[in-house]
Amino acid sequence: MISAQFVLKSVIVFLTASISAEVIHIKQGDLRGFESESRNGTKYFGFLGIPYAAAPVNELRFQAPQPHHGWPGERDATKEGNICPQPALFPGNQSEDCLNLNVYTPKLNSSAKLPVMFLIHGGGFTTGGAKFSKEKYLMDQDVVYVSINYRLGVLVFKFRLQVSSVLETRLFLETKA
Repeated sequence: MISAQFVLKSVIVFLTASISAEVIHIKQGDLRGFESESRNGTKYFGFLGIPYAAAPVNELRFQAPQPHHGWPGERDATKEGNICPQPALFPGNQSEDCLNLNVYTPKLNSSAKLPVMFLIHGGGFTTGGAKFSKEKYLMDQDVVYVSINYRLGVLVFKFRLQVSSVLETRLFLETKA
């Protein structure tokens, strides 16, 4: 298993990927993102709903995350990914296929080593999601901002009960290489 370093390394690869307008190429395929402005008018780019693991459904439901093998063609990364199932008071598309992240960056084709802010939302492993963040406030700074959706509720606790080692239990958000 690979730790959260996998996600951060993916972000670094993401930032050094070949770029054409708001379309970038990463190992899993092409992503079409969007350009927007922060609250103070700073231009930034967003790529939303990027899968970081295979959908944890059917035989993968209570298993450790498996690698996502990519997609054919260009993936629309202009819309939020699904949030994980949770109480109805949180709006949004809910699905067990929710292992995705959002990346916001002020620069696309840059060799600058920007700091990365990585949000793992709160909610007691029962509520929340990547979409409840306010990237427009952070993009006035020279940072890359990443927010993530992860398993919630019974899906995380059932998975944790089946994991064999303490280390794997603590690192349940990891994916395999």
